[in-house]
Amino acid sequence: VDDSSFMRRILAKLLKEDSRFDVVATAENGKEALDLCRAHKPDVITMDIEMPVMNGLEALEQIMSTMPTPVVMVSSLVEKGAAATIEALEKGAVDFIPKALEETQRNLFKNFGVLANKIHEASQANMKAVLPVDIMSQAPVSAQPLLVSGQFKVGIIGASTGGPQALAQIVKAMPAQFKIPVLIAQHMPKEFVTMMVKSLNDLNVFNVVEAQDGEPLNPGTLYVCPGGCHTRIESANGALFSRLLAKEDFETSFVPSVSVLAKSARVTCGGQVLAVMLTGMGNDGGDEYLELKREGATVLAQDEASSVIYGMPKVVAENDAATRVLPLQEIAKSMEKLLS
Repeated sequence: VDDSSFMRRILAKLLKEDSRFDVVATAENGKEALDLCRAHKPDVITMDIEMPVMNGLEALEQIMSTMPTPVVMVSSLVEKGAAATIEALEKGAVDFIPKALEETQRNLFKNFGVLANKIHEASQANMKAVLPVDIMSQAPVSAQPLLVSGQFKVGIIGASTGGPQALAQIVKAMPAQFKIPVLIAQHMPKEFVTMMVKSLNDLNVFNVVEAQDGEPLNPGTLYVCPGGCHTRIESANGALFSRLLAKEDFETSFVPSVSVLAKSARVTCGGQVLAVMLTGMGNDGGDEYLELKREGATVLAQDEASSVIYGMPKVVAENDAATRVLPLQEIAKSMEKLLS
């Protein structure tokens, strides 16, 4: 779905050349897309944001309310486009693809293989987990007691596909004052991380910021790892601070890396870490979360039923790296108690 005939033609052509896809229709605005979705019932939709007649956000809301279908937003990297993309992710879009790649500003078709993988992954999303809900209004789905608070020095959260929506629910649940710094590694380009931080700041009374190089990590602050680089926790004179490192310094395709963040938390804080793994494709962080658990850390992994994509938390669960595997609402309630 795109108002540019060039975009529709080229994107459809490239998808048709991939044996995993069959392009059943194209639309030039959200209203036309709704009619075509009802007729074709596609497995996945790519959706532009700025369009005449009905824009992408309006179409997304109607799709989610009437015929929930995985939607991948196609967004520009300008500030307005990034802000709208974060809003779309919170409204139920599974993922997004930028029209220009982060570092080089190249046309998205230059690296189409990566983007095609994103679209394919989105087609397999758990739509029951995608639909926005107020998880704190729901009763816990199991009788398991909440964990007893431990002596934590730092908290870390890893997330990828489906992460922005899950993080919004976690942030809503966190207490207004918490006793440790918490860092989030969400796989996302830097422009979109900045917009996500602004969005998360609107959800609660505590401070949500992008981590800065050499910045002290203070209790009661939620630090989001910037996009385009990796964030490591370091210590000096008994205090924790963040260190930003070039992505080329590590052999990983995940940026920012949950593994890099988790390893640094273990090195600096041992077992005094609260580590959470949320929805996402891939295996980033799995091995390091196991090492954290062996050190005595508390590790919470999101369960399959509440995950949009059960990849990263699945690895943690199957590696026996999780202290507890929980639905998103129970992770939120546990963090509320553990951080108070």
